Amino acid sequence: MKKYCLVLLAACSALFFCSCEKEYSCEDCNIQTQPQPQPLPVPAGDSVLYYQFSIDNKNYKAIAFENNFIVGTTILYGSPAHIDSGAIVGSSLLPPNTSTGPVAAFTFAVARGIIKNYSTASANDFRNFFSTGSYGYSLLKEVTPPYTPVKQNGIAVTWGDENGNIWRSDNGSGNQTGSRFTITRRQDIMYNWGLGIARQRVTAEFNCKIYNDQGAMKEIKNGRIAYYFAKDF
Repeated sequence: MKKYCLVLLAACSALFFCSCEKEYSCEDCNIQTQPQPQPLPVPAGDSVLYYQFSIDNKNYKAIAFENNFIVGTTILYGSPAHIDSGAIVGSSLLPPNTSTGPVAAFTFAVARGIIKNYSTASANDFRNFFSTGSYGYSLLKEVTPPYTPVKQNGIAVTWGDENGNIWRSDNGSGNQTGSRFTITRRQDIMYNWGLGIARQRVTAEFNCKIYNDQGAMKEIKNGRIAYYFAKDF
């Protein structure tokens, strides 16, 4: 069954909708390498959007609109008729010269699912979907529209590495023993490029295992994000 993906990209004050087909790459990314990486300092400011974490003894960090990184939000559902049976909402930081597509190098995406009755959910319903607290990792990639059973409810992350390889927390075995994802803060916020309702900045700390399509595994450590989520309609 075909999955529908609505993508919103914000580049400074420009907003546009686009399809989900094009591949892309990144040539200007902020990577910091240390023999034994320590957690990076958290960017200052209550409105900054960013990701930072370490993989294979490398620290990775991106800040929205620095080095032309942009913000993307998604809503994924089976078909317009299925949106209220369940939807997956996502947010990401994407590298320069990105329209949209599978996963560009240095893209980090966070998906939260599954939200029921999306079209009629109130602003408070959507805010509560990101309440502070601990969340498990879910095999959101394997959920088939119309997104049942409801027990598939949690987090999935996707990373495009510098070689263009795609890694997901719900690839391979999806084993997340010892992993965690904790939303530490949720704040209402207005950006001049934002659309929709219940616009919010969600801050989280995490670590997890990510897998490629061949089942190889890497670990994300010392993860922190501050990402933008909004209800598109």
